[in-house]
Amino acid sequence: MKDLLDLDQYPMWSYKSIERYGSIQYLTYTYLECKHREWSQTQKLTLGGTVRHIRMEHLGNLVV
Repeated sequence: MKDLLDLDQYPMWSYKSIERYGSIQYLTYTYLECKHREWSQTQKLTLGGTVRHIRMEHLGNLVV
């Protein structure tokens, strides 16, 4: 999960940063799970496939 979402580089020097890291992980996972359920109705995706789908969609939006 950390490698897939690039959350493995987040510095944790204080208790506050550990709390923020937990919040970031929770929000990210919740967003992924919502998108996964939305897209799984039309196509078969894993959680990693959902991440790749979001990245490709974002890249397409940047190009446009």
